[in-house]
Amino acid sequence: MTVNLKNKPLIEAIFEIKWSPENSGQSVLDLNTQLMFGRLFDRINSTYPNYEQLSLAAIPELMADGIVKHRFKSEKGWPLVQLGTGILTLNDTENYVWEDFKPRIIDVIKNLIEVYPNKDKFQVQSMLLKYINAIDINSNENIYNFLKDKMKINLSLNNSFFENTSINNNPVHIDLRFAFDCERPKGVINFHIFKGQKLDNTGNTITDALIWETIIQSNGNNISDISEISLHLEQWLEEAHDVTHNWFFTLVEGDLLRSFE
Repeated sequence: MTVNLKNKPLIEAIFEIKWSPENSGQSVLDLNTQLMFGRLFDRINSTYPNYEQLSLAAIPELMADGIVKHRFKSEKGWPLVQLGTGILTLNDTENYVWEDFKPRIIDVIKNLIEVYPNKDKFQVQSMLLKYINAIDINSNENIYNFLKDKMKINLSLNNSFFENTSINNNPVHIDLRFAFDCERPKGVINFHIFKGQKLDNTGNTITDALIWETIIQSNGNNISDISEISLHLEQWLEEAHDVTHNWFFTLVEGDLLRSFE
């Protein structure tokens, strides 16, 4: 079921694919990266016309595996495509909707495959779909009660840790990470929730926030070559989105969801 929330808490939606760069020496890596950069920009510049070279572009290719160096922005700035040594991402923010994001992923991966210099040597390391969400939270809020009442997460420490001490039992920081095996798509779901800070809705003030990340990741053992990407990308995307979609709405069902509508 598609639900587009008026006040969604989304900070960023990210699709990422990583592949193994050829290890035939610096000159081969440099040549391949430049070929891909030029060819890909030629194919996507009507959609992402604004090019930006990132500060990490100066890192030598042999040391830059998995580091984005080039950014291609749409007219409004978002969504955008990033390219580096063995990595490509598609990123969007508050205007994200899945019905737009999914075809953009398919289109940019199709173009990536077409411009890759040596298709028979293209080996996927991983693909992931990631969502970062955040909501403002009062610094004095009892985080245990908030997680339990608003997000169905039961967490507590035994009162004996705090009895007869000068320690306040409401944590000033919290950082939880979980990982679970996933069958559809084959891979792992990672869930990370922590107290941090974000810009408020005006974009001018930093506020305390509860931030959570939901990531579906499949590694190269499950997506082994370029032909499998071409054949199964749409299925992988739908399955990954189903998991993250259901996780999100289960997590915020109730008062939080009503505040996002």
